[in-house]
Amino acid sequence: MTALIISPGNNLQDEIDLLKDRARICLNGRVSRPHVLGITSCQRGEGVTTVAANLAVALAQEGNNRVLLVDGNLAHPSLHKVFGTKEVPGIISSLGERYRYGGHWPVFPVGNGLRILLSGGRIDRPERILRDPQFKGFIEYVKPKYQTIIIDCPPVMGDRGSLILPSLCDSIILVVEAGKAKVEVAQRAKALLEERGIDILGVVLNKRKQPIPGFIYRHI
Repeated sequence: MTALIISPGNNLQDEIDLLKDRARICLNGRVSRPHVLGITSCQRGEGVTTVAANLAVALAQEGNNRVLLVDGNLAHPSLHKVFGTKEVPGIISSLGERYRYGGHWPVFPVGNGLRILLSGGRIDRPERILRDPQFKGFIEYVKPKYQTIIIDCPPVMGDRGSLILPSLCDSIILVVEAGKAKVEVAQRAKALLEERGIDILGVVLNKRKQPIPGFIYRHI
C-alpha cells in the first residue's frame, strides 16, 4: 500500500499527477483492465471529491484513455458542483424512473475521454439504491467501455451501507485529512475495508501542514 501527501502549499496538479503515476505502478500486473477504483475517506469533508475529480481528469488526459467518474455519495453528493452542473439526472432519478442499464443512464461528456454519472438527487438512505441489481448491472455493463471507472464513495465511518460501493470496486484509495482524522479512526476505517476483503490500493494524506510523524506511516 502506497501513501501520497497532498499539502495546501504545493501544486495540486503536480500531486494528482504523482498519485496517477503511483496508482499505475501499483496496478501494473496486479489486475487486468478495465479497473473500478473507489475513492473514500474515514469521515466527511476530507477531500474525496477533489481527489476523485482531479484523478479522473488526469487519467482522461492520457492518450486515448476513456474514464468514467461516478458520484456514488448519494446522501451528500458534490461532484456536480465541481463541474458546474445540476445533480439531476443521475443515479437516483434514473432508478426512480425505472430506466434499465445500458441505453438510458445519463452519462455526460465533460472533456476528452472523460464522462460523468451524477447522483441524480440525494437520498437519506442510499443503501437501497446501491443494492439495486440495476446499479450493479450498470457497473458491469460499462466496464468494457472504459479503461478506468472512478467512484466517489461515501465515507467508511458514515451512513449505513457505506461499504456497499467499495465492495463493488476492484480497489480503493483511502483519503485521510491530516489533523482531522485520528490515527485510531483511520485504523478502524482500514480494518472495516479489509474485513470485507476490499483491496486498499493506497492512502492519500490530504492537507498536510506539518512534517509527517513516523508512527503514521507505521499504522496506515
